[in-house]
Amino acid sequence: LRAIDSTTGLTKWSAELGGQVVSNIIVANSKLYLATSPIESDKVPENSYMRILNPASGIPDRSIELPFSKQIYLGLTDDSVVSVGDGGLVVAVSQNASDTLWSQSLNVRVSAPPAFSSASVAISLSDGRLMVLSGSDGSTIFFSSWKYKISAVALSKSQALVIGDDRGNVAKFSSGKKERGWKFKSGAAIASISRSGEY
Repeated sequence: LRAIDSTTGLTKWSAELGGQVVSNIIVANSKLYLATSPIESDKVPENSYMRILNPASGIPDRSIELPFSKQIYLGLTDDSVVSVGDGGLVVAVSQNASDTLWSQSLNVRVSAPPAFSSASVAISLSDGRLMVLSGSDGSTIFFSSWKYKISAVALSKSQALVIGDDRGNVAKFSSGKKERGWKFKSGAAIASISRSGEY
């Protein structure tokens, strides 16, 4: 892992963590969070690791064991750092990384990068299920299903859920309601959805 000064282009620090980085990188609360997994050989590794580093120096602070995943998505809620593995394993740890708050196995592969908000995480699964879990305790606060493969997910500030699929459909679900709010169809598969402003 290497930090580059955006002004000079010079290396500020580098860190050798072992294995390979398999997640996005997030910075919050004066900490840098990422996940690594061992390089696979004949035997599938048992664990991946959430790594917490000092963003100014790159010095590792601590590591937390996670179930092994080839791809991990990290996000922040008010209470936790949430890890979503590509195989459907979800683990939330406190933001100081001192405790595992909750974990849940969804037993199905994730079909698109999850969406995170201050209170929840939205996860789409390869079997068509769509779930929103509470960031504080992992309980299911929304559940629905979709006919086609969901390829993009977004959560608004008001907790409205917007999804896109591989057939070009985009739909909105209001917070706490299974009924669809609106839907339109584009001409191609939806690659990503981003929100802006107060939405």
